[in-house]
Amino acid sequence: MKALNFIFCLALIVFGVNALYEGENITPLNNENFNKEVIDIAQVNVVVFYKNEGANERLTKEITTVSDKLRGFIKVGSVNCEIEENESLCITEEVTEYPQINVYYPAPADGNSKGVIKKSRIVYQGPKKAKYIAEYATKSIVSLVAPIIGGETVTNAKINYNAFLNVKTYPKLILCTDKPETPLLFRALSLEYFGKLILGEISHTEKDLIEKLNVTKFPTIFYYEAESNEPILFEGKGNHDGIVAFIEEREKITKENAEKAKKQEQLYDPMPEEIKTQEDLLKCINGYGVCAISILAYEPDFEESVKQHNDEIEILKNLKEQNKKVGGPFKYVWINSVEHGKKFIKDFDVPDMLPVFMIVNGKKKVYRVDRGAFVEESISSFLKDVRMGRGRFFTYKFEPQLDYDNVKDEL
Repeated sequence: MKALNFIFCLALIVFGVNALYEGENITPLNNENFNKEVIDIAQVNVVVFYKNEGANERLTKEITTVSDKLRGFIKVGSVNCEIEENESLCITEEVTEYPQINVYYPAPADGNSKGVIKKSRIVYQGPKKAKYIAEYATKSIVSLVAPIIGGETVTNAKINYNAFLNVKTYPKLILCTDKPETPLLFRALSLEYFGKLILGEISHTEKDLIEKLNVTKFPTIFYYEAESNEPILFEGKGNHDGIVAFIEEREKITKENAEKAKKQEQLYDPMPEEIKTQEDLLKCINGYGVCAISILAYEPDFEESVKQHNDEIEILKNLKEQNKKVGGPFKYVWINSVEHGKKFIKDFDVPDMLPVFMIVNGKKKVYRVDRGAFVEESISSFLKDVRMGRGRFFTYKFEPQLDYDNVKDEL
């Protein structure tokens, strides 16, 4: 038997057939990867179980055609039941003839497993031609695409647009379409990205939503980050490869942003920086953009001063945290007027009643002093006015300085 198999394989090579049921889009399956590639995913699978003896070269070509034509819509695999390690798999999958084609398709799980997908199996009994195999397999591609409406949800079959976006578990992909039925490609993508991405579609008849999203042509596709309600327009080729490449690019950007945010979080120091040198002062004022400066009177030898200072620093820490959350433009620092802030106070005409909060923009050579109380609510209101461009700003033409006698880096 081994000799016959060797001769058969040699004949395949001689007559131009590279291998049985193998190709760029055909996955060789075995006991180790069968669950991962077939059972544990929501996509439709067409799997050929075969033995070398009695091989069907014509079917090999048909299956290869199916795998190439439906790439991205279904997954095609093959199992060589002649290999000893695969014998138990072929028995489990109830293979009774060779070659045998099994189609695995998603179906709702039984019992209380709401939202879970299981795979069902059926033996394909139709004509063993690419056309018929493809038609049969694509009919098994169910839709997990949510129909989205602008009004209130009436049945479980449709979901309100805002409610759809409020599902923050996964990113989302929305198709705006003028087709009466969900396109096959989008149905296939809903299975391919099951548990990774939520897909929805908005019909052209939802005119308010279409206008809200400024859709001018069909189809139009939008992508939403998991935590965002801001649509990102897809502008690539509207085929499987184009959409998948776009999704992968967005996933990459999301991952990079998350890593960057994590790194920044690790480096984040909640304490506002104390300005002690001229270099520190000019770095904040001229190098950062908007320097939020608190002029404090801190005397560590006096208990009452220490207590007041701690309260003031706590206010600044809270303001700094709020600034971080919104990605604000301010860098929070403080100057001890007792040690080296007298000249700075005089030059900027800061009130004698400390503490005082102010901002300085060195690039525009403007500043503004908060004349309100040094409390979190009042300062927050002041900063809101600054961000909105409300209120009067003053210009200055001098170089801000600390008290000369205490500036170490100028000696």
